[in-house]
Amino acid sequence: MNYIYTLILLLTMMMSSCSGQQTDNNWIDGKWSGIGFQPGYNIHDSWDIEVSLNTKQELFKIFYPSLDCSGDWMLINIDKRKATFKELNIDNTVLCSDNGTVIITKVDEHHISYSYYMENDKRVSSYATLSRN
Repeated sequence: MNYIYTLILLLTMMMSSCSGQQTDNNWIDGKWSGIGFQPGYNIHDSWDIEVSLNTKQELFKIFYPSLDCSGDWMLINIDKRKATFKELNIDNTVLCSDNGTVIITKVDEHHISYSYYMENDKRVSSYATLSRN
């Protein structure tokens, strides 16, 4: 009988440990940087990207230093491998777009992929692989 209680206790501990890992969405937190690409556009085919993300404080900042643009991301959805944001408040809409959708996908502990979709467009308009700083 003690064997059954011990087994149930071990299974309960294992299940609670696994469920904590599944809800851990802070994989995205930190500062990330890389080069964005936007093929098919004559003005700027590539540019620098810097992102500062903090899920606990709900602060998500985007910087495009070579284009002199910056703004905020509003978190729409996040799970253990993917986060979706709305890009808002871009301060230079001459060179940068506003109100696009950004999908960040975890590649590994040190890299994420960035895919940008213009408002009302289902095609990826720009992309990047960002490295953790």
